[in-house]
Parts: sequence; structure tokens; C-alpha cells
Amino acid sequence: MRGNRVTTANEPATPRPQHEQEGIAWSHIEYQDNAPTLALIEGKMGIIAVLNEECLRPKGNDAAFCSKLITLQSSHPGFSKPRISEGKQFIVHHYAGKITYTTDGWLDRNNDTMSDDITACLREGANPLVARLFALPQQAAGGAPASDQRRGTQRATVATKFRASLTSLMKDISTTQTQYICRPGARGRENRFC
Repeated sequence: MRGNRVTTANEPATPRPQHEQEGIAWSHIEYQDNAPTLALIEGKMGIIAVLNEECLRPKGNDAAFCSKLITLQSSHPGFSKPRISEGKQFIVHHYAGKITYTTDGWLDRNNDTMSDDITACLREGANPLVARLFALPQQAAGGAPASDQRRGTQRATVATKFRASLTSLMKDISTTQTQYICRPGARGRENRFC
């Protein structure tokens, strides 16, 4: 969704002069702004925040997560609950349409329950690829090794890791420059591009 926002922001606002000169038919495409949906997913008390919060609760469960989300987001225009539901479903209105999500197993999958001793073993193993995959953040960036997580600190969830990865990707994309290659029109000359 963020990528769609970047792509549409880089689209030319008006047709290129060559289109008009060559009489190429075109029509303006109106793109939906995904900012409200992004806020619903990533914002304060959004889907990711509520999921992470429920993962921290000692007796957190999928039904409680869904119920809390419905209570918090019921007035959001991009969110609804199914008319007929088993209690663990909600709907997000994406640009491509309404998608129903069933939250069975979300907390378990989001907790990423691989124990610290297993990840430490993989990180310190002989295979360089596996060691890199399980490196602590500072090690992965080529810095000094970070210490292992201490007891009582919050473990990064899958959703948090995904959001960080997406933020990093969008940062990289924002540093690039969009370039277009246009094919010559019907009256254009061979090997001549606009």
C-alpha cells in the first residue's frame, strides 16, 4: 500500500507533450489515497499496535484481540465487522476491495516464539548465511555485536519486524528517482523515445 502511494505520487500530472502532438488517446486515472488504510493498520491503536499489545498480555488471545480491535476501530471508514461472524473476524476496506480477516492463530504467529538459545546457536553457527540471517541488528549492519536481549525487555514481534522492514524499504525507494521510457507513437520514428 505504501508502494502504491509512492508510485502514484511519481506519476506525471499531465500528459507528455508528445502524447498531444501524436494524438495518442489517454485518460486520467484517479487513484485512491491509502493514507486512512495505512493509519488503520500502522497508526496509534491500529491493527499492529493492538495485536502487539494483546501479545504482551499474559492471557491474551485471538478473540480478545479481535473484540478490542472492533471496539477501537468501529468508527473508522476503512474498517467494519462482518454481519455474520464467529467473533474472530474483521474487515479492512483496502483500495482493491473489502478483505475479511479471521484472527485464529494471529497471536501465536505474531509472537515468533523461537527461543533465544536457538537463535543464539544459529547466530554463532559455522554457516555464514544462517549466521547473517540471525544476526543481531547491529551485527547485521556491520557494527559491533549487540548484547542479547535481557529479561523483561519487549521482544520484537513479527508485525513489528515487518513494519521496520517496510519502513526501511520505503526509505530506500524514496531515495530513488523515477524514470519513464515511452515508446514512439504511431507517427514516431524508430529508435526514438520521448
